[in-house]
This record gives sequence, structure tokens and C-alpha cells, in this order.
Amino acid sequence: MRDLHGTRLFAIRARKSDSMYEASEHLLSVIDKLLADWLQINDHHHDWYEILQIHRYTINIDHIATQYRCLALLLDPHRNLLAFANHAFSFVHDAWSVLSNPAKRSPELRKEIKVRSKRDNRAEGERWSKQKN
Repeated sequence: MRDLHGTRLFAIRARKSDSMYEASEHLLSVIDKLLADWLQINDHHHDWYEILQIHRYTINIDHIATQYRCLALLLDPHRNLLAFANHAFSFVHDAWSVLSNPAKRSPELRKEIKVRSKRDNRAEGERWSKQKN
């Protein structure tokens, strides 16, 4: 497995040392998309919100489109010549195609809501049993 977390820390340090160095932004954008793709919901669904770096349940299509355009510019394989930039760009494009289409987004949102509610119910039950003891 690639050491993306270590590379990410290195890119953050490079950005802090020279904020005008554009390559660190390109590197961070690629790394963040690859990491977001590996984080999956229920081990087999992509977390499209994480890939586009937006809050869960965002329904404002203008906000989603703006974020997509910013990331697409950063990850454009013609401008970002880093390794895996084209993969990261395709993840962003796939996330946009799902979240911009209400027909595709609805099943994804329902699955996420179901997973989240089960997790919240389990946590609430654990809190209640601890208070009872």
C-alpha cells in the first residue's frame, strides 16, 4: 500500500513553508481524492461527499457544482502532471455524476441515511446502558 498519509503530511509541510508553491496544492488534491476513494460506505459504496469535500446531505446543486469545478481545475490531467492525477480526476467526475443527478443520488443518500441511523442508534443504546449502570 502506498504511504499516502506520510506523503500528505509532507505536502502540508511544503505548503506551509511556501504557500505560493502550486505543486503542493496539486499533490494534496490528488492524495485527498485517492484517500477518499478508499474510504467506502459499508465497504463497497464510494463516499461521493468525501471525494468532493462537501458536507453530507448537501442538496444545493450550485455548491456541489462549484466544488466540482474547483477540484476539476486542480486535477485536470493536462495541468496536473502528477502520478494518479487522472485517477483522482475520474473519482471527482464520478462523484459529480452521482451527486448532480437526483435520480442517482437518492439511492446513495438512502443507503447513507440507513447506515448512519443504525450507527447512531447503536451509540445511543450504549450511552443509555452506561448511564443506567
